[in-house]
Amino acid sequence: MKETYKQADAQFLGKPGTRRKKGPKFISHFILFAILMFSIVILVWAHYAIIDEFIVGEGKVIPSRQVQMIANLEGGIVEQILVKEGMVVEKGQPLLIIDDTRYVASYKENLVKETSLEIKYLRLKAEAEKKEYSIPEKLKEADPGGAAFEMSLFKSRQEEYKELQERKKKLQEHDDESK
Repeated sequence: MKETYKQADAQFLGKPGTRRKKGPKFISHFILFAILMFSIVILVWAHYAIIDEFIVGEGKVIPSRQVQMIANLEGGIVEQILVKEGMVVEKGQPLLIIDDTRYVASYKENLVKETSLEIKYLRLKAEAEKKEYSIPEKLKEADPGGAAFEMSLFKSRQEEYKELQERKKKLQEHDDESK
């Protein structure tokens, strides 16, 4: 049976016979093959990969005397668990080790702040009491940048104070002359 087309249909079909010659394009085969290979790789990886699991939850240790709740007041990451389920533990025996990286960093940051504030306090005290400003060597070594900054600030403020005193003196002399 031979297919017949009208003239209006011919505009949409293109050249005769082209419809039968066209198959799926190469790119569609490539995409299908890539998806299949990706799925196979994921399945093989899922079979052989070792995944660590982290679960956050409350725990209870059931001692022989009475039930006691174990809790960390500060929170943190457990670095190592020293006991296993069913072990007998002694009073005062460590049960786990908590990673202290965050706390050590916070402690060091606070030490730097303390040093900086102590240097600033000494400068302000020297300015208020109109005394010489000296920074102890211990503080200079702990925060050399902060010590240099506070020393330069002290010197500039002293110069500014002297200039203001001179201006005040000149204004008073000018005021006395005008009377």
